Amino acid sequence: MYLPLTPISRYLLAVLMLISISACNMGENLSEIDLSERISDAEARELTSNQHQENSYYFSFDLRNSPLEDTRQYVPLLNYLQEQTGYSFKIRLSLDTAAMHTYLQQGKIDFLAIGGMNYVVTAEQFDIEPLVRGVNHQGKTQYRAVIVVPFDSPIDKVSQLKGKRFAFGSEESTQGHLIPRMMLLQHGISVDQLGFYAYTGSHKRCAESVIRRQFDACGMQDTLAQLLAEQGQLRILSTSKAYASSGIAVTKSLDAKVKEKVLQALLKFDPKGKDKSKLYHWDKTEMPNGFIKARASDYDGIKALMQKLNLLPATHVLPKDLRRAEE
Repeated sequence: MYLPLTPISRYLLAVLMLISISACNMGENLSEIDLSERISDAEARELTSNQHQENSYYFSFDLRNSPLEDTRQYVPLLNYLQEQTGYSFKIRLSLDTAAMHTYLQQGKIDFLAIGGMNYVVTAEQFDIEPLVRGVNHQGKTQYRAVIVVPFDSPIDKVSQLKGKRFAFGSEESTQGHLIPRMMLLQHGISVDQLGFYAYTGSHKRCAESVIRRQFDACGMQDTLAQLLAEQGQLRILSTSKAYASSGIAVTKSLDAKVKEKVLQALLKFDPKGKDKSKLYHWDKTEMPNGFIKARASDYDGIKALMQKLNLLPATHVLPKDLRRAEE
């Protein structure tokens, strides 16, 4: 599904076209972005590159908003790590999970900001391990998913979504797909009982699709949904129980001294205090209060949920019931 292009959407499309042009002949839809304390729209074009620097560590991330907005949020964090560790960091922009996995296979990503579901899938195929998990506004290291509807929707129960149009975020998203799907199932609705469903690719696009009334409801992250609900743009219909929050993972092959130095820097990261002034909208991320050390077992609950829903395939081919309902 495609949403109408706003001026910023047209700009982002131009940026993505630039990224595609700069990618290698293998057709990778990814790019590298150098660090800058703040990135303007004009600078974003200049910061795309396809040249790998051996003396830099590369950081990739799941998309939460737009590639440009997410990059703006992570660049100051990497500037902080650069100052604290003395290492050079660059962003390796992966526009989808397949692209991220391609770079992992090539050994061209060192650190990943990644959601729980994507961590479980990726860890099944690549040698990565969790480094830290995010701390939310309430000082907790779990997050919830919500199902939202237009602010004036007549729908007031999840069970009423049977036969309705439902939007998910990314197929690999914990809050944008896995948890909302379980929420639907808990109210007696499997995806094939929806009138239509589609994956919009991010929480932001998911919300926009409901605001524009292209869908009757969507499943998304709680933080952005609460902000939009406070603005009167959406209404939260249902909230899930808590699951382990997103975090930052690292490749197991990376030098242990580098891992430890980055870990200690992340644990000291103070986005509400001394480090706040250099950040960009960090309070809107899933780790607004910094990080705690993570363990692989933290994601056992998410893995169990994926197994229950048959979402832990050996390959990236999704089960038949996860294809679009109209197919």
